[in-house]
Amino acid sequence: NQLRKKLGFRAKLILSGGEPLLSPMLQPLLDFVLTIEPDLDVTVLTNGTLANTIDLDLFKKCKRAIFQVSLDGPTAEIHDRIRGQGSFDKTRIGIAHLLRNRFEVNLSCVLSKTSSLFISDLFETAQLWDVGQLGFPRLINNGYAKTLVSNGDDRPLFPHELKAAYRKILT
Repeated sequence: NQLRKKLGFRAKLILSGGEPLLSPMLQPLLDFVLTIEPDLDVTVLTNGTLANTIDLDLFKKCKRAIFQVSLDGPTAEIHDRIRGQGSFDKTRIGIAHLLRNRFEVNLSCVLSKTSSLFISDLFETAQLWDVGQLGFPRLINNGYAKTLVSNGDDRPLFPHELKAAYRKILT
């Protein structure tokens, strides 16, 4: 704690998992951590579908709470192919609820062969939804991605495709 203060670091807690908003340990964990570090920044990696069903006062105790919401496509058809029927609309509603409650919301779209076709559309969606940032982590052939790849539903980008996608993102 003293070394962190001497070096000027700020504490940050990143909550991920499956879906952190489902965890029965969420409130006890935040309450405990905030007693130790009241100026804590908290980032929640979520699919956003439950954001309008939980008590957001829990996060208003944080100095700064950021919600990073996964978006796998700019339309229901594309997003729901990965996340399940109806999840796009639930995600959109959850994001709107978070923004109405004055939380910072950022989008994260896994950059893959499929999503690379919709980069411009994803930026338009992010702008339309009035979120703070749109990030593109690369698809790694791990976890659920292995199923997508083995079923032929999606795949990581080849180096030349990745370079082209990064160019599109940056222009």
